[in-house]
Amino acid sequence: MLRPYTILTTTSAILFLILASVSVPAFAGIAVIVNPGNSINSLNVNEVKLLFLKKRKKFPDGSPAMPINQKEASDLYDQFAQRVLERNSSQMKAYWSTKIFSGIATPPVEVNGDTAMKRRIASKIDAIGYINSDNVDGSVKVVYTSR
Repeated sequence: MLRPYTILTTTSAILFLILASVSVPAFAGIAVIVNPGNSINSLNVNEVKLLFLKKRKKFPDGSPAMPINQKEASDLYDQFAQRVLERNSSQMKAYWSTKIFSGIATPPVEVNGDTAMKRRIASKIDAIGYINSDNVDGSVKVVYTSR
């Protein structure tokens, strides 16, 4: 016959193994990227925020900026909205609905995934976007990183 503490210990061990095997998505960081030919070398979080909320249309040097988002339904979009724009996805929907309805602005163009984002950024000198920092390569230049 098993003693109560043996059952509890066995149950705890099984529960620990189940929880340890569940993977939780982790993001190393979000890299805000531009074309390598862009003269901008770094931006602060407020500058990035103003560009992606379309409150500013130019980089700090005066050159035009074209923000590009990841797909709205993606985890990276949600992480970027929370970490950089300081809004959740519902707040972002409300923000863009108001801007569209009032005729002030439209949301940035969207791409599907980091590979598509790097391709778009590499092809446009004025583009700015974001990818998982683990996927940065020589086709883009990092101007800000959020951890």
